[in-house]
Amino acid sequence: MSRLPVLLLCVLAAACGSGKKDFDHKSHPFDPEVIAKLPLYDSISSVLLQNFSALQNEIKEHASFDYSFSGTAAAFNPKLPNDALQKIRTYQARLGEDFLFEFSVYKDSTIKYSVRDRELKDQGVTVRERLSYLPNGGTMQRRNPPNKDTILNRNWQYWIRFD
Repeated sequence: MSRLPVLLLCVLAAACGSGKKDFDHKSHPFDPEVIAKLPLYDSISSVLLQNFSALQNEIKEHASFDYSFSGTAAAFNPKLPNDALQKIRTYQARLGEDFLFEFSVYKDSTIKYSVRDRELKDQGVTVRERLSYLPNGGTMQRRNPPNKDTILNRNWQYWIRFD
């Protein structure tokens, strides 16, 4: 007889959910504008690779060279030669607002671009869009669900992380 009230409470608790649907990560689209702007990301990658030697000390010290377009790094970064910095800023401006807020260059010369982070409050999720550039091609890390990725070509992978 004591099992019936416990079972009834479990059924009632399950029925009283928040009513909020789980975020459907599978149907979240890749932004075609990001894909269309790939030549501008290619241009930034070329500038970074041409100046790769200038980034080596930072990469050795911190495992990557990280650059953000906000805060003090955008105002002055002595690790990047000024002409390279100006070219990158020009390309970033051509990309437009909401298409690049930071990047990281790694010792194997791969580059990770942070395109945008968006909080979807009604869904309770943060959507983080990224591009990975592998200059020599190679094996790209596939993302496990609920994250998703798409390989755009031998050098580019577009991936989305859901938090």
